[in-house]
Amino acid sequence: MFSPNLQLIAKLPSLISSWLTFLQEAIIMKALFKIFLFIAVSFFLIFFNYVTTFAQGTLFELPFFGGGGTRVGIIPDPMYMTASYAYTNDFQIANISASIFKSLKLTEHDAGKTFTIYEFDKYPEFITFVDNLTNGVDDRLQNVRCFLDSGCEGGTDLESAYFGEMTKNRIDFEGYQINSISLQIDSLTMNCNPTSLEHYWCEYPISGKLLIDAQLLDSDLDGVPDEQQLLEYSDLDMNGIDDREQNDLRCLYNTEKAAQICVKIPPEAQSFGLLRTVNPERIVDDYGKPQDFPFGLISFRLVVEKGASVKIIVYFSDAAPLGSKWFKYDPIIGWSDFSNFAEFTYDRKSVVLELTDGGAGDIDGRANTIIIDPSGVGTPDTAGDGTTGGSDVIGGSDVIGGDGGSGGGGCFINATAL
Repeated sequence: MFSPNLQLIAKLPSLISSWLTFLQEAIIMKALFKIFLFIAVSFFLIFFNYVTTFAQGTLFELPFFGGGGTRVGIIPDPMYMTASYAYTNDFQIANISASIFKSLKLTEHDAGKTFTIYEFDKYPEFITFVDNLTNGVDDRLQNVRCFLDSGCEGGTDLESAYFGEMTKNRIDFEGYQINSISLQIDSLTMNCNPTSLEHYWCEYPISGKLLIDAQLLDSDLDGVPDEQQLLEYSDLDMNGIDDREQNDLRCLYNTEKAAQICVKIPPEAQSFGLLRTVNPERIVDDYGKPQDFPFGLISFRLVVEKGASVKIIVYFSDAAPLGSKWFKYDPIIGWSDFSNFAEFTYDRKSVVLELTDGGAGDIDGRANTIIIDPSGVGTPDTAGDGTTGGSDVIGGSDVIGGDGGSGGGGCFINATAL
């Protein structure tokens, strides 16, 4: 006959309660694990997106170190110094043509930080600096270090000495697209000791790196990005000669618009830099923006005599639509109708542009022998309010115009701790 275990029966409630508690804890732990996993994955995606935004190409490092000593009468609190890079017309610190980071006042608390410039189009001095960095000319580059805006010193050398080994024995970054430039501060100390009742002797040793995020676009240095090369026979100027075989023509293929474009280099040009297409959707400034760009926008770099005006011809594979005009974009003044300096031919398959160094058609606005021209055929907006609706905003160096998310209206510099 079966006899129940009364002791076991008596323990059943507590056993059931223990199992229920265990199951509840297991469910809670599983939920917590899911939450942890979600946070970890989210953090990874955010970090990955940040890294890819600011490291789109190859990161080149130019180490710098130095410092020095200077005599001062008053020591401010906090003490600060600057560590800028500049192009010079000679070996004198005072004769600077373009510089970056010169407005950045560094203190000892900035050791371990990295300051990044990732939008060049807003400020002419950045444009000029990047242009020198990519023009294929062996310019003089200088690291200038100043304590309290005085007592400046610096080392100057030709670009080939700095970048020759980095860029596969090129003089500089010719054929590269510069995505960002960063100043990494590894160590920085500032010590001042009195030498008399009125003066102090201050020393400011510093070490760090100039980081250049650059992407090679033109490996054969023919003036056209590799991915936009014109690969088939073309005779847009209708002279019976393949456009690709003419030394005074640079041609490309816009895959997004399925269009061919050629630019005739004027005889007055001393050099003609990278010709490439620019996607208008990447320009976030919609005020006055044309409704459509049948050939996209083009950008190039043209070196002429200082202040000179030149005429160039742009050829198209198809006729520009009736009513369309030539527009240009300037990050400072926005979109503008360039019709007064653009004349279409009767068949509208080419246009003659008049460009002036430091004037019409020159984005840097300076008479510095360099003309930079982002422009193209556009169909005017017919809405009447000067806008054409929103567009996708792409962060980092892909954005042209807009505020870019950097505060203070200054130099588009982001500081990040290492």
